[in-house]
Amino acid sequence: MATVKSMDIEAGFYPDHYEGSYIDIFSHVNFNFLESYFPPPKKKPGRPPLPVGALLGALILKALMPGSAYRSIESKLERDVELKLTLGFKVADSPSDSILQQFLDKLEIDLLYEVIRVLLEELRSFNLIQGHILSQDSAPIEAYNRPPTKKRPVPKDPDAAWGFAKCKNGYYYGYKAQIIVDAETNLPIYPIVTPANVSDQIMVEPFIAPLKKWGFTPKYFLADKGYDSGPNHRRVREELGSIGLIAVNKRRGTKKYSRKVTKKYIKLMKQTVLDKFIPIKKREKEYRRCCIALLDKKPWKIVKWRRAISEQVFSRMKETLELERVKVWGLMNVTKHVQLKCIVMLTVALAAARMGRPDLARCIRYFQS
Repeated sequence: MATVKSMDIEAGFYPDHYEGSYIDIFSHVNFNFLESYFPPPKKKPGRPPLPVGALLGALILKALMPGSAYRSIESKLERDVELKLTLGFKVADSPSDSILQQFLDKLEIDLLYEVIRVLLEELRSFNLIQGHILSQDSAPIEAYNRPPTKKRPVPKDPDAAWGFAKCKNGYYYGYKAQIIVDAETNLPIYPIVTPANVSDQIMVEPFIAPLKKWGFTPKYFLADKGYDSGPNHRRVREELGSIGLIAVNKRRGTKKYSRKVTKKYIKLMKQTVLDKFIPIKKREKEYRRCCIALLDKKPWKIVKWRRAISEQVFSRMKETLELERVKVWGLMNVTKHVQLKCIVMLTVALAAARMGRPDLARCIRYFQS
């Protein structure tokens, strides 16, 4: 199991004259703990294999460089020898585009989740992430290949599907990225990628077990009206132990819940969980009724506006990290693409914390030089 101490860098990699550069990130954070997740290399004639932590750092460097390709990473490292050494490569070694692509193919989704977990543990030690208020939101990602047509009914990307999004002005063909965000620090916690036709109402349950496993027990759980359903309110309250402040979806049956609720009822509902012997449908109805009552009263009315933080995270991913610039196909590869974007944001935040500049934890452009 990887430990946070294994992420400490070697002595002598703290250059002061590279502030605001890629070297400033990788001189404070490395990924050498990944060596324990790969079997020891067999002795073969020829060049020894490149270090795993350095290869992951090269992938993160590619995600940081706007409009970069695998070949541009090799050329950049050839020009900047000090950056190559900071990543963990030797002077004579440079990762080619084929090596980076093969390494990304070997990386498993669970291993990238483990990298996210280790980064989160380190950030929690710096009190940059506390997890008191979590928010969930989704963003559409168009597929790299064209959608199927009458002339070509067989799709090139069988995992992609049709979905609807207002930001896409209607229907689009591709995927949907669901991300849990820390609403206090504007940093991602846990991403999941699904086909575009998967409804948001069933995407709260997959996050509960990983959040509890990683030690996140938020006080409030925020989401937009796409997640408003009785089962989601019950799962957030009973399984996650949080108060769900989910925006109201004004569909049929909501009006009768909007009547005035006494202060005694609000005090009771925000602190306790209903008994298990009460039928599930009734518990879901009461939890949703409690949410509607809390959304219109202080201080919960102020807390619910933190839901916009998750939209800011997606905005930064699209503008600075090119989240929508997907050149892979398949659900697994698109999931890795989104995971790497989250790892980049957490790596930048950790580097800023170790620099003693927590105010730069969300300033990705500060290091993109």
